[in-house]
Amino acid sequence: MEVLIKKSNLLILTTLLIGFTASAESLDCKITASLTAKSGLIPSQQSAEIKTLVLDDIKSPDDLKKCGSAQIEGLKIKLCVLNHQVIGLYTVLVLPEKSFQDIRAIDDAILGQLTMGISRESRTQELMAIDGSMHMVSSLKKILENAKIEFNSETKGDSVSIDQAIVEGHHKGIVQSGLPALVEVDTCHLVK
Repeated sequence: MEVLIKKSNLLILTTLLIGFTASAESLDCKITASLTAKSGLIPSQQSAEIKTLVLDDIKSPDDLKKCGSAQIEGLKIKLCVLNHQVIGLYTVLVLPEKSFQDIRAIDDAILGQLTMGISRESRTQELMAIDGSMHMVSSLKKILENAKIEFNSETKGDSVSIDQAIVEGHHKGIVQSGLPALVEVDTCHLVK
């Protein structure tokens, strides 16, 4: 799967730009993504090679350069979805010579709290505290409101929104009611 992020006269390899399309100081970008959804939790695995990127810190091309070497070419975006609602988001930059290992997104205790209907703000803060090697995005709602993300359906060939992709996955039995699901975007690179 490939993610193409198009920005005129700018070629920066491998970072994520999501949701910064509205303001003047933000990068004008569009993510065209192939997404897959799978139910269940992320395995609790750790890797010293994992680098995290806080989306709130990306305001300019210079910020992108601070995220790591231009040789870094692997990226995964994961959206944690509960009952069709995005409850968390994080990104992982992967060194090209290393393989990606999943890291923990939600543990059983947090899952129990999520199903008890606590507020979005509380959920986000709880998720941020789970693991020091990842950062959940605190301003998730703002980012998703401004994001331009298209879901490319392999079967239909057309594009729908992230919300539609989640619903579509649900109808296919991929996203199960009451369980967090993962919507993944793999292998990101920027093109002119």
